[in-house]
Amino acid sequence: GNAGFDGQRLGGLKRLGRTAIRAAGHNARSVNRPYGGALSASSLRDRILTAFISEEVKEVKVQLALKEAEDRKKGTGAAKKDTKKKGGNQAAKNGPK
Repeated sequence: GNAGFDGQRLGGLKRLGRTAIRAAGHNARSVNRPYGGALSASSLRDRILTAFISEEVKEVKVQLALKEAEDRKKGTGAAKKDTKKKGGNQAAKNGPK
């Protein structure tokens, strides 16, 4: 068929007879598409946007990690979360029975 991976119809060549195909120029006889014609224009746009957004997210994560490391170096308490569990070991508190 003439459908891409996403199921949408892709534009293609005009239906021409043998003599008309011979007479037509090269541009009328071939189609150039990214991904070998497997993706429609909207699918390709979505892929590009997804890749761009994921790269932006990675960059933001790196920037946040650098900022947290810088804050830790300065000694700001807001950067480090209190991860210590409250309560602790009950057996150690109560002693042996």
